[in-house]
Amino acid sequence: MGSYRDTIDGFIFTIFLGFFFIFLQGLEYYESTFNLQDGIYPSVFFLLTGLHGCHVIIGAFFLFFCFWSLLANHFLTNHYLRFVFAIWY
Repeated sequence: MGSYRDTIDGFIFTIFLGFFFIFLQGLEYYESTFNLQDGIYPSVFFLLTGLHGCHVIIGAFFLFFCFWSLLANHFLTNHYLRFVFAIWY
């Protein structure tokens, strides 16, 4: 079983990776040479990557609030539903 410090490091790294992914996706959108009016490929590309980006943003915020709760010692043996919902998401 990992230590408390390993848990904090894992949270920080995972949240960082989520927001780094969103940054790279925004950069990819900014530098793309096509737009939604160019046909079916760009439409499907923006739809799928946009939905995935929304999923990552929501998940990163879930993890951020769980991390905040962990630092504030809000997780008890009978008070951890927020973390369970983040795992399910």
